[in-house]
Amino acid sequence: MLGNLKVLEAAISIKGAYCGWLFAQAGASVHFTEYSCDSFGPEVARWLSMEKTPLKGQPPRADEYDVVILDGVPELAAGVERTSADANRPVVIGLSDVPGDGPTSDLTVSALSGMMAINASETSPPLREPGNQTYMVAALSGFFGGCAALVARERGQGGSAVRVSALEAMVNVLAPQVLAYGYQGVKALRSDDARGYLFPCSDGWVSIVIASESAWTTVAQVWGIPGWEQDERLNSEKNRRRNMDAVRDVLRPYLESRKCREVFEELAPMRVVCGYAATPAMLLTDPHLTERESFIAIDGARPKTIVPRLPIRVIETRQAQRGEV
Repeated sequence: MLGNLKVLEAAISIKGAYCGWLFAQAGASVHFTEYSCDSFGPEVARWLSMEKTPLKGQPPRADEYDVVILDGVPELAAGVERTSADANRPVVIGLSDVPGDGPTSDLTVSALSGMMAINASETSPPLREPGNQTYMVAALSGFFGGCAALVARERGQGGSAVRVSALEAMVNVLAPQVLAYGYQGVKALRSDDARGYLFPCSDGWVSIVIASESAWTTVAQVWGIPGWEQDERLNSEKNRRRNMDAVRDVLRPYLESRKCREVFEELAPMRVVCGYAATPAMLLTDPHLTERESFIAIDGARPKTIVPRLPIRVIETRQAQRGEV
């Protein structure tokens, strides 16, 4: 996809390293400076270094590359600013935690963006989401912005500077909550009962959205739930919402001996909105993800290490016409 590109990655955080990883997985030749991936831990560093070439010694000339990813490396940033302004100058992707150069952290960005405020239950402190999601979102924004700038350069508009802050990227993730407050004054609420429509099975939790009459009727008929039409706690959407404990008690005998995926495969074809809370182990054996070849192994890693592959597929037109998507 991007096999003719040379990319220079200078990163000291997962933002820049993951952005470079995206370019590498898309086929670009990515060189990363020796201070990349220093503080990520060995497993993450191996993943983010996949199909990249390490560079040693003095920072290389930025104008020898099509794309330069900058993430907290001031020595190289100064050199990029001095590159020529001709039509072939590199696309520079500058990644930061917040607008400007102020150092913060993934935790701080999660707090400032509002993500922590809507996470967890109402009576608990705000909760940071797992992983480094703010940095991943920023890296994806940088990757797509960089690709757009490359298209512009291909059309003769010269190189561009792409500036991405993790904070602004995360604000876009929370756009529905922001819009709801801006137009309706509705605040994003956390609930004391974070379970919602999650129900326990023998091996985890399954989500069954039984709010609508059609969904509940389907579930009741398939599982043969007796007497629910006469039970005022269950015979309307409004009453079921008010009496979720009663709903759980009624569904428990039909779920406690069954596995999450079994329930999902039974109800989903019947147009009942259903899913299950997959664990990492479940993901690795998920039939859909397996069929899509969504995971790849890190070459030479011992023990064998499986990681997600590039979340993008580019299908040739003739293949797409045959339905090979």
